[in-house]
Amino acid sequence: MAKRPEGDVLRVLGMFGGALWLSEIEDEVRSMNSSLNEETTGDVRKAVNNLAREGIVTVERRERSDLSGKTIKDHLVRLCEWREVVVILARDEKFRKYNALRSSLYKAYG
Repeated sequence: MAKRPEGDVLRVLGMFGGALWLSEIEDEVRSMNSSLNEETTGDVRKAVNNLAREGIVTVERRERSDLSGKTIKDHLVRLCEWREVVVILARDEKFRKYNALRSSLYKAYG
């Protein structure tokens, strides 16, 4: 995939079962790129809006709770075709590298 934030958004959504809060997507994209020694480029929020316009994700404004029980307004982002996207991502080198890294960490600390 090209070095556009849309690709990174799809990667983290694919990694986490197809749905995340927008604030989590932003954090996970930064974390993924940092773990792989890559720079995060572009605007993740704009990337999500682009993907929504293309019908690849849906975005729903909702409330969620934080760890203290406080209510926060956020956007729930869902892949429309999670399984299809994961099949495509399975051939993506960056996705595979990050997935392998996460798996090795889980095994080391699991």
